Amino acid sequence: MNKKIKNKTTIKLSLIIMDVFVFAAFFFAVGALFEFVIKNILLNYNIEKFYENLRTVQFDISNSMDYLENKEEMSYEEYVIDILNYAKLSALKRSKYDNSVFIIISDENENIRIAGKKNNPEIRNIPGQALYKDIINKFEKIKNTNPRKNTNRHIEFSFESKKYIGAAEFMSTGIRSQLKRENSEKIFPLIVLADRQDEFFFIINRIRNIFFIIIAIIFIFTAMIKFYNTMVITGEIYKIRNRMMKINESIQQNGVVSSSLDPLKTKFIESDNLDSSFVELVKSLNKLGDIISGIADRDLYIATLKNDNTLLSPHHENMTIMFLDIQGFTTITEKHKENIISIINQIWTEVENVISKNGGKINKLMGDAALIIFRDLKINGEHNSSRNALYSSIELLMKVPYICKKLDIDFNFRVGLDYGDLTYGRTGTENNYELGVIGDVVNTASRLEALCKQYHTNLLITENIFSNIGYDYAKEINITDMVKVDDDISIKFFIIDKARPKGKKEAKELYTVLIKKGMDNNFIGSDKVFKNNFFDDYNRLLNIFHDSIKYWQAYESVKKEAGNMETENSVLLKMDAQKQWGDIALKFAKFYHESHFPPAEHFIKTLLKFEEFEEFRKRPEMWFNKGGYNVKQPSEEWVRLGFIELDK
Repeated sequence: MNKKIKNKTTIKLSLIIMDVFVFAAFFFAVGALFEFVIKNILLNYNIEKFYENLRTVQFDISNSMDYLENKEEMSYEEYVIDILNYAKLSALKRSKYDNSVFIIISDENENIRIAGKKNNPEIRNIPGQALYKDIINKFEKIKNTNPRKNTNRHIEFSFESKKYIGAAEFMSTGIRSQLKRENSEKIFPLIVLADRQDEFFFIINRIRNIFFIIIAIIFIFTAMIKFYNTMVITGEIYKIRNRMMKINESIQQNGVVSSSLDPLKTKFIESDNLDSSFVELVKSLNKLGDIISGIADRDLYIATLKNDNTLLSPHHENMTIMFLDIQGFTTITEKHKENIISIINQIWTEVENVISKNGGKINKLMGDAALIIFRDLKINGEHNSSRNALYSSIELLMKVPYICKKLDIDFNFRVGLDYGDLTYGRTGTENNYELGVIGDVVNTASRLEALCKQYHTNLLITENIFSNIGYDYAKEINITDMVKVDDDISIKFFIIDKARPKGKKEAKELYTVLIKKGMDNNFIGSDKVFKNNFFDDYNRLLNIFHDSIKYWQAYESVKKEAGNMETENSVLLKMDAQKQWGDIALKFAKFYHESHFPPAEHFIKTLLKFEEFEEFRKRPEMWFNKGGYNVKQPSEEWVRLGFIELDK
């Protein structure tokens, strides 16, 4: 085996080191080095030389002008020109190139224009005002940008149709205006020293170009070697790919691998290792066969296996969503820390046993909660997902005492059900995905489960469930044949409330299930029995509560007509609305105090402010005799739409 590996070439050495991106990065780095580093170093160095030359010029001019000022018999204008010309010749003599330029220039009012090159000291046709404005603008811009730094500042300008780089300074020694000794006002012309740009960077540009030519030749040569190796390795990879495709077709058609493979003859170590690994994988798949019982989602497994996009691709589908939560899970966790995983697994096993026979499937487990889906598929002659979900919910809630006794724990389920159109399909990443459901139906079922805690019930159902099943909610139904229980069971449905799902404008009725026991009933999931008249009294109070919003609507209408300002009339209407809610809260409180009817507490909390509710809860007998109660004020949206929005 070692002898075989020694005869092969490493792909990393053959391809990656000579990869085109390495050369591209190298070209960029070299270019950046020349353009931004070396040129900048050269620029700073040469500009400093310019300023050294300018300091010498300034010194010469200053000494000469001091001498001239003390010699009144000398012609001022003539000798100033001589001094400036001498400074020009002196500066050009120290210049680096033949085309190096020296300029002394002032604005058009003074009209001082002296210029020369090292190879042409006397330049006559100087574009005075245009050149002065161009240079002075650039000089002032640089000076303002970094006013504290007096060196390494450069200007770029055009002169005689060529681009120049250099330095500029105002003359440090003033010259009398109009070059007349009698004028006391002094001017300070601009002194410029510059080199032609192509000469300034000549050496750097030449080195850079030669270097790039050499690199390009090396790149072409190595690219040819890389191309050859690429053709060889890709040929081997294509052979391995074709073998994989054949195995894939076998899996999709038969569910298992139906053939074995011999290793390929390859040149590179990596492709040889890849093919050897694939051959070993095929051997393992041959042994694996039909062992897929551990797959969490069989539908996802089969659809992925067959590449069935009708299921995997996101699509719209009507189904029933059950959101189920284990009530009391925190207490179980604290009491059974060491066995909590075993306990939770057994609970979910019981849940799966019930829902699976009705076509339900646990779509997602979230610790103590589960998202369960029921698709509209034909299961045991039944294809109504809402009916299957409803029966499963009832059976699960009725099996709670049996599960508690079996596991020696105390818990209950809270269940929310809704039906409708949602998006179903593969969701997640390439490495972590599932068949997910997204839509308002999921959100509503989840909120209903959470609202069970507020309404003190264990099951909440939307009217969409009844619409899909075709049940008359007022009709009593015997479900003994549908639910696996020991006794004859009859159920009826009860309206808990009518409210708007969060984010919606239309209100929906929320139902729960009552278990019939003779002339009395109990809420599904609870052993507490209530007389029939309690349910009638609750419905009467519920209708009064929903109707009472009209008092707040009258108040808001009058207030709106007054430009949202309080008026005497609006204040009276508000007081009336508050009194009505106080009376309704009192009725609900007396009803709850007498019957302990669980959902009534929710409306007492909805109507009363927190402190008021706490006072009722702690001292109900005294609270009943107060005569006035602090109530909440409904939101504007509640008043406008007529029903409260579910707060979960």
